[in-house]
Amino acid sequence: MSVVPGPVSNYIPSDLNDLPLAAGFSDGDFPKRQGGVWVPADPTTGLPAGTLLGDTYTAAFGDATPANLFDVPVDFVLEGIRVVVLETWDGIGANIQLGTAGDPDRFFAIGDTELTAEVSFDKGFHDLGPLTIQLTIAPGVGASQGQIQIQTIWIPV
Repeated sequence: MSVVPGPVSNYIPSDLNDLPLAAGFSDGDFPKRQGGVWVPADPTTGLPAGTLLGDTYTAAFGDATPANLFDVPVDFVLEGIRVVVLETWDGIGANIQLGTAGDPDRFFAIGDTELTAEVSFDKGFHDLGPLTIQLTIAPGVGASQGQIQIQTIWIPV
């Protein structure tokens, strides 16, 4: 499934600095991050200043996985992923992985989330597209329910 980037309606941080830099990077590493503040505006994309893009996907118990959820386009950077547990999973050992086909744990590994409570989990990244984000669900032994929402944020480079 290919997703065309669009405005993020469910997750826009109050401050872009809420999205941490990946380990080993500093403000000077990115042309649009100056003094700890994002300075977006890309004349080649025609996007207005301050634009955050991304998408949202809802997955539930019984969905076939692994499944390709999002395509971060070329000339965009994946900045963050939020996993929200909408309905708790009742299976023993229920877990998810978010990554790529070559590295299923790249973004969220087994154990990075807790699916038995209605909570959310956030991680910041700085991964340059193109890349395809893949979800793998392990519903757990005896599972009969569970639903999550996965929200992504990417910005033009």
